[in-house]
Amino acid sequence: MSYQLKTFEKSWTDEKSLKHQAVLDVFLTDEKIPVLVFSYLEISQVTRDIVSGFCYAGKFDTDVKKHFPEAFPFLKWHGRNLASYAREGLYFSGNTSERKPDFEKFKIYTVWPDCEKKDFELSEEEIKPKLENRLPELKEEFRKAKEFFAFGV
Repeated sequence: MSYQLKTFEKSWTDEKSLKHQAVLDVFLTDEKIPVLVFSYLEISQVTRDIVSGFCYAGKFDTDVKKHFPEAFPFLKWHGRNLASYAREGLYFSGNTSERKPDFEKFKIYTVWPDCEKKDFELSEEEIKPKLENRLPELKEEFRKAKEFFAFGV
């Protein structure tokens, strides 16, 4: 698999006068179905110890918001595959026999943070068109994310 990579770095001194460096790598797969992947690493420049490092987990959101606020709005695209958008949404809604419902994961995987519980509880036949109707707007948002990171459109 080939990919494009953009790296963002920031350095700062903390309240104890220790120097730190944060690195945010943003990958864009070059597959027919592009996917953004974020990786974050914070290193103490004195000890060279890793202070924190995540691939979109734990306090990753907090760290990126603090050190790379310009990139924070795009974290919602981490690992999202718009080609399988409706299928993933149905999977986390529990509308398949494979999984029990998980409202929070559904909102994350469908990039639908303001989804209401009533929509989440719809049957597969009712929710699938809603998910599919969201795709054009989401594709445009994803294009803007790629543009922001200078991956081209």
